Amino acid sequence: MYRNSKEDSKSHINTLRFILIGLAGVVIALLITVMLQAQTPPAQRLSLPPDLRYGAQVTAGEISAWEVYAFAGTINQLIHTWREDGATEYQDNLGRYSALMTRRYLAQKYADYQARAGRNELQGRQRAVTPLGGYTENNHCGFYHRDCVQSLGPNRWQVWLDVNIKDWQRTRGRGNEPFLLRDINVRVPVVVVYEPDNFDFNPWGLKLDYEAVNDVRTLSVEK
Repeated sequence: MYRNSKEDSKSHINTLRFILIGLAGVVIALLITVMLQAQTPPAQRLSLPPDLRYGAQVTAGEISAWEVYAFAGTINQLIHTWREDGATEYQDNLGRYSALMTRRYLAQKYADYQARAGRNELQGRQRAVTPLGGYTENNHCGFYHRDCVQSLGPNRWQVWLDVNIKDWQRTRGRGNEPFLLRDINVRVPVVVVYEPDNFDFNPWGLKLDYEAVNDVRTLSVEK
């Protein structure tokens, strides 16, 4: 009787040990899960308008028209700014910002680069692209305006950019000082799409998709 009672007690103690070990494992797993979630909260997309003086209504995960406009203007400027020599910088920019362009846009721009290089237009060419700002009441795509962004369907937009383009040319006969070759104001229509396929190099998920070069038009701006 004594031996059986002792063995039963030992069996109960072993059972309790297994239960306590199991509970401890569950508690540890829950703590690790909570700590990981606290350290890496799920990312939320928030589009904040540029002017917050009067407040703003923000919806998580929504892509605002002004964000699309700002993206298109910034990337267009980065691609087409050549500080020293367009013959090398144009192609370098296409490689540097390729994650911000669709394959169609990249192919379009590489074709433009090759055509210009074949005509020897880029050697020694310098270019600056700047937004025009709100220069008149009716022509105001030099900064964001709701009329300058049109939805083409889900995750696709038409954007109009009003910019000033200045080109300088450096030639051997004129020394090191480049001369102003062109100074024009134009409206550039581009298409932007949302393709979130590379957040490491494109955290916005937006891409330039097409530039309607045949619809680019010259603007008359009073100075």
